[in-house]
Amino acid sequence: MEKKVYLLYSGNAWLNTSSLQLLSVCTTVERAIELAVEHAEGGEEPLDDESKEELESQRQTYGRDENYLICETELDELD
Repeated sequence: MEKKVYLLYSGNAWLNTSSLQLLSVCTTVERAIELAVEHAEGGEEPLDDESKEELESQRQTYGRDENYLICETELDELD
């Protein structure tokens, strides 16, 4: 049985690989978005409705100093 998880990252404006920081491993996309909102509230640039919609549909935010990225992966499996 496959088990999917969602990795929530924060990164710079361009989401350069070297800037990505793993924030959480989540069981659902919805939970990852909730945690991104919580993380952003602790910074200088809270997530607005448009950014939340971007996370839901594109799995990343755009046009911010600190962006968020959600990656889906499966547990206990090789690619």
